[in-house]
Amino acid sequence: MEVNFSSKLRQNALWIVLLILLALFSHFFVSAKVSEPSYHAKAIESVNEKKTVVLKLAAASAATSTALTLLPGDIATPIAHQIAELSKYFLFILAVIFLEKVLLGVVGYISFSYIIPIACLLAIIYVLNRKKILLDLAFKLFVFGLIIFIAIPAGMKMGDLIYATNRHSIETVVDITENNKALIEEKGKDILAEGGFFDKISDLLSEIPVKIGSGITDAIKKGEDNFNAFLDAVATLIITTCVIPLLVMLLLVWLTMSLLKSFNLKLPDFKLSKKST
Repeated sequence: MEVNFSSKLRQNALWIVLLILLALFSHFFVSAKVSEPSYHAKAIESVNEKKTVVLKLAAASAATSTALTLLPGDIATPIAHQIAELSKYFLFILAVIFLEKVLLGVVGYISFSYIIPIACLLAIIYVLNRKKILLDLAFKLFVFGLIIFIAIPAGMKMGDLIYATNRHSIETVVDITENNKALIEEKGKDILAEGGFFDKISDLLSEIPVKIGSGITDAIKKGEDNFNAFLDAVATLIITTCVIPLLVMLLLVWLTMSLLKSFNLKLPDFKLSKKST
C-alpha cells in the first residue's frame, strides 16, 4: 500500500533534520572535544616518554662517538663513525614521534569537522533525489572518517604494549651506555696522562706502550658494547613507534575497505508520491 504524500514528506524532513543535527554535533562539539590535549593525555604522555628516551640515547651516542675520536691514533675511528651514523636513525624516530603527536589531534579534528559533516551533506542530497551512489558514498565517507580517527590511537596503543615489554631493557641500555661513555672518557684521560710521563726513568717508559695499548683496547671494547646496545634500542624503537602503528593502521583500513566492498547498504525507499484517489 502506498504511503501518502504528507507522510513521506515528514519522513524525509525528519531524516534531513537528524542529518543536519549530526553534522552540527560532529563539527562543533565532537571535533573540539577530540582536539583537546586532555582527550589524548595518556597517549601524549607515552609519546613524551619515548621522546625523552630517544634524546638520551642520541646524546649518549654523540658523546660516545666524540670520546672515541679523542683517543690517540685512528684505531677507534671506525667504531666512532659507526656510532655517529646512528644519529640519523634517532632523528627519524624523533620525527615519527612528533608526527604521531600531531596526528592525534589533527586527524580527529579533520574527521569530525569535515569528513563526517560532508558525509551527512551527501546523505541529505540522497534523501532529496534518491541517487543510490550518493548514499553509498556518504556511508563509506562516514566510516572512513571514523576509521582514520580510531586507527592512529589504536596503532600507537599496540606499539605501546610492545614497548612496555621492552621498556626495562631500553632504560638499561641508557644506563649502560652512559657508564661506558664515562669509562671511555676516563681511559682516554689515563692514556694521555701515561703518554706524557717522559720525565720518568727508562724502565717505566718502556711500559708505557703496553699500558696505552691496553687502555685503548678497553676503550674500544666499551665503544663496541655501546654500539651494540644502541642498535638494539634503535631496532626496538623503530618497531614500536613506526612499524607496529603503521601495520595496525593499514590493517584497519584494509579490513574496512574489504567490508565496504562486500556490504550493500539498503534503506527504505521513501519516494514522495501523492495519495491515490
